[in-house]
Amino acid sequence: MDVSKLNTKTLNELIRLTKRKDALHNQIAKIEDKLETLFAGKAPRSQKSTRPVKQLTKRRSSGGKRTRRGALKEQIFAVLKQAGKTGISVKDVADKIKIKPQNLHVWFSTTGKKFAQITKVEQGRYRLKA
Repeated sequence: MDVSKLNTKTLNELIRLTKRKDALHNQIAKIEDKLETLFAGKAPRSQKSTRPVKQLTKRRSSGGKRTRRGALKEQIFAVLKQAGKTGISVKDVADKIKIKPQNLHVWFSTTGKKFAQITKVEQGRYRLKA
């Protein structure tokens, strides 16, 4: 390659590519260094992140007082007693005592099955035994 025949445009391109090559060599060296530390069983060195740290916010309570133990059971039994022999759907019970229907389904399938007074009329519908 004859250097005297190169123009400035070609020289600038050579300089740009050489800088890029050096940068890539530096990145490869850093990666190899990390691999060596991991294979040696050492914890990798932490690098300072350029990302800002997210501030943790304190969770706020719902504002109401906590209910006493067994209050949910009493509310469910009261609603089932009002429903009578036809029973009541889980969604309607949830609306009356203001909780999520999904939570009530879980209550019936876990805690509720321990009570012999509660019978399942059909899918998603319960009543008290007479």
